[in-house]
Amino acid sequence: MENKKEIINLIGSKYCTGCEACLSICPVHAISMVEDDEGFKQPVIDINKCVKCSKCIKTCPISNNNSSSDISEVKSYAAINRNSEVRENSSSGGLFYLFAEYIIKNKGVVFGAKINDDFSVMHSYAETLDEVKKFQGSKYVQSQIGDSFIKCKEFLDKGILVLFSGTPCQIYGLKSYLSKKYENLFTIDVICHGVPSTKILKSYIKYQEKKAKSQAQQIAFRRKNFGWKQFAIGLLFNNSIAYCTPQTKDIWMLSFNKNVMLRQSCYNCNFKSVSRISDITLADLWGIEFVAPELDDNKGTSLLMIQSEKGRLFFENLKKNLIYKTIDLDRIKRFNSFHQTECPKNRDKFIKECFEKGFDKAYFKYVSENLFLKVYRKIRRCLGKIKRLIYKLLGLSKENSVKEIVSDLLETGKNIE
Repeated sequence: MENKKEIINLIGSKYCTGCEACLSICPVHAISMVEDDEGFKQPVIDINKCVKCSKCIKTCPISNNNSSSDISEVKSYAAINRNSEVRENSSSGGLFYLFAEYIIKNKGVVFGAKINDDFSVMHSYAETLDEVKKFQGSKYVQSQIGDSFIKCKEFLDKGILVLFSGTPCQIYGLKSYLSKKYENLFTIDVICHGVPSTKILKSYIKYQEKKAKSQAQQIAFRRKNFGWKQFAIGLLFNNSIAYCTPQTKDIWMLSFNKNVMLRQSCYNCNFKSVSRISDITLADLWGIEFVAPELDDNKGTSLLMIQSEKGRLFFENLKKNLIYKTIDLDRIKRFNSFHQTECPKNRDKFIKECFEKGFDKAYFKYVSENLFLKVYRKIRRCLGKIKRLIYKLLGLSKENSVKEIVSDLLETGKNIE
């Protein structure tokens, strides 16, 4: 009899996040993750192995998204790791390493995402601080869970302390797979913009290799050569050529920020909200100038959100190692990805062009702005800088609107000097 396989028709590729909870829970190993035409892994079932237990359906976090935060009010902070070396090697404020260090020192294990030699990103676990360093830094591509959920459960059942970090959908997938609470489990998620596939990333790397006339050996998505706010993407090639370009000039980051290469489910994400089931949420504190300008030295400041009582106790144990300030989350929501990401109309065409003609061809055809838009955006940025300078000169808070400033000036007869 022919061994048949078919795509699991639970929620469809439009909503499947690829969290691999269904693969992890299957008792007969009938499910595998298979790359689709865009390079995203989709769950596929071998119907000859399937015993119709429905565990995959019951575990899917999209089909059964019933979890909620166990804390009534989310606490938010602007935070910096006091260890400047750790902070320098981190994407933002260096908080993840601090939490991971605590777990390792208490004989626990830390799960996170690392970049492999072939530029794929895979979840794994660390039992030493040297291994944790591989998890530092943002990876602008989807990580594959592999057997990490299964390994995590094995550690938890042995009573070992575990820190599991990932995207919001991965944390939902883990907790859905575990199906019960573990007091020895700490979870950290990130404010996620969305994830491209490794296949798309390799198309970009191929373009860079052609320019460098050499094979790439390393990639870093968040270098601070030009500061935290103007972070850079860097590649190192076998011929010792190094590429390091600010995100505003690199075609990978420009395409990423235009949302043209994300997984389909990222445009329909059920997990982009303030309240989450993770214990702690970490992110870059974009909009820092409005809530904590005194912590803005352009070296990286984290947004830290406490989502559970367990997370609060975790924070209390480690806050002596932080420089932090309580902030109002409502004031910086618009600067961070709490909202749904809109799918551009040219998204499918962009990805298809990447594979057929090359990443650069797709970028210049579907993403690159014309001269008028570039000038317009530059003028807007300049006006924003002038506005902030006026606030500073007048000693006014960012809360004051331009209308209120003008009104005050007219009433008092003051002049801007």
